[in-house]
Amino acid sequence: MTHVQGGKRDRRDVIGEAEFRLMLEASKIGQLHPYYALRNPAVLCLLYLTGKRAGEVATVKLGDVVEAGDFLEVTFTVLKKRNRSPIWLQRTKALPLGDPYTRIVLDYLGYMEASHPDCLYLFPSTRYTHLNRGVVLDPLRPLSRTTVWRVVTRAGEDAWPHLFRETMGARVARSYGDTLTALFAVKRRLDLEKMDTAMRYVERYAVERIESATTKKL
Repeated sequence: MTHVQGGKRDRRDVIGEAEFRLMLEASKIGQLHPYYALRNPAVLCLLYLTGKRAGEVATVKLGDVVEAGDFLEVTFTVLKKRNRSPIWLQRTKALPLGDPYTRIVLDYLGYMEASHPDCLYLFPSTRYTHLNRGVVLDPLRPLSRTTVWRVVTRAGEDAWPHLFRETMGARVARSYGDTLTALFAVKRRLDLEKMDTAMRYVERYAVERIESATTKKL
């Protein structure tokens, strides 16, 4: 059972490719302004491609998304606790430019760099003005986690932001035949501090592999 905002949902599967494509299409429909039809798919793609938390995606800085060779490098600022003291770390994810979902993020980045280079954040806070049907971007404020939540749940009613993180954990775990290797891979991919946290992803989505490995040892 996964805890989510406003209650619990009992969903054992993660987001599949077909479901994600439907979410992308739904995120463009019925928007008050064309900007949201460009931004919302980019938000979803960053969540799907990186498995980062909603707050980390919301606060990515515009200058921390750059092309580097065949990749789009996205640097996230991550809050960690060391000896009960909070510290801020930076973690960079390299997204292949050939991936169609990376292209969606890249298209949005190009728009921001051309139209709003003064914005500090990739996804700035916005205000829709009904009077002239326009969008005002706040150059110094990032998108809120609540808005990221709204983007996700409106695109897929059976989805929530952290489900993307679980989806990435599942994809990584299932790509390794060795359970121990999968454990370290999930820890590294999701920038986890503790191995037991990584184990929860491996246990939830690779039970068959774990049981098979245990049986072979007996």
